[in-house]
Amino acid sequence: MAWADTRTLIPLDRVAYHLGIDPYHFNGIVTSHRPAYESCDDIWFQYDYQNAGKVSRESLANALRQAEQVTIRQLNWFPVLDWVTEEEVHLPTHYRPETTSLYNALGKPKSLLSGYGYVYAPGKKTKTLVQEDVPIAFVDYDGDGFEEIAQVSVATDVTDPEELYIYFTGTNGADTSEIRPVKSIEITEGIATIEFPRYLVPLRTLVSRMVDVRGEPLVINGDDPGNYEVSVDVYRVWTDPSQQVTFYYTPVPCDGPCTESTQTGCMTIKDSRLGLLTYQTGTWDEKTGTYTNLGCTIAGRPVRTTINYRAGLVNNDLPMPTRQMSPEWERAIVYYALTFLDTEICGCSNTHNIWKKQIEDRSRNTRDGSYTLPYALLHNPFGTTTAAIHLYSQVHADGVRRVIPPLTS
Repeated sequence: MAWADTRTLIPLDRVAYHLGIDPYHFNGIVTSHRPAYESCDDIWFQYDYQNAGKVSRESLANALRQAEQVTIRQLNWFPVLDWVTEEEVHLPTHYRPETTSLYNALGKPKSLLSGYGYVYAPGKKTKTLVQEDVPIAFVDYDGDGFEEIAQVSVATDVTDPEELYIYFTGTNGADTSEIRPVKSIEITEGIATIEFPRYLVPLRTLVSRMVDVRGEPLVINGDDPGNYEVSVDVYRVWTDPSQQVTFYYTPVPCDGPCTESTQTGCMTIKDSRLGLLTYQTGTWDEKTGTYTNLGCTIAGRPVRTTINYRAGLVNNDLPMPTRQMSPEWERAIVYYALTFLDTEICGCSNTHNIWKKQIEDRSRNTRDGSYTLPYALLHNPFGTTTAAIHLYSQVHADGVRRVIPPLTS
């Protein structure tokens, strides 16, 4: 898998797809079916030092992460679902500071505003191990003699296929070690079958090592079965509804010095796009899977409040709506990420042409050529490159940005 120490919303292998790079070569793998040609060198490596002068996957991940964050700041929502943990929010205040109430003038629960729009579900991101060291089987569906699909099967009581994630063994389910994107997940009679491309699981030791004693870069021989991982860890990654909101109160003498008292609560979605949520105090009941003691009187006003939730854009036309980004957003962000690279992308002409086109400055005015750019676009927060202008248009299309309303009680 094209993994990196920097976590990105978009899998790095999706970058290879949009740039027209062979996925095996992008992962440093060469096979008899996917040979490398001197006239079209699109072999990528993990680190910059492994091949001086070429962009590495680590550098690409950093650029992609930066492009994602800039985009999110402009949108005020995630272009694909993600979890927000321990976000501190402000509760609506009464015009009399000494007065505390959970309800507004209509007798309804009060509202709070989340930091990001398109709230999908209240709760905290939780990982539960399903099974570790699940053996990988390789299969050949197209009959070309090369087993290009990796497959794992595991017994589980999970019913939602999109809650099953796979990771490299021995990584304790770290986000950066997730193997993605998977091809399919099916659950039949308690058996989950997960399929994904073989090029996602070369031995991590080979990926990190790829420099020989003479300093020349090495590629992975993809025809050797011993150069691939033999197992993965399967986790359930889900939104735990028992951890939604926590109220913190000023320490009182009975609780001991410098000790905050806390109270849990629940939230309901009032307006998903705006991120408007109603809140109540409550206690999670493990037996019933619901909150009890709702709306009990708060002993004083909380000094701070934190919330957990999952939010982001969901495209139900995709095979995995909660895990895949819409193609138009993915493509725009990937191209924008190219503008953050400090090194020219080498490789096949198609990839180089995409890079050259997307980083072109549309405000340029030289003897060799110039553009006429509307004055408004000169203040584009993304910049004046081709990719930046396209992303700007995407962000502002049809009022897609989230306008934060004033918070009232």
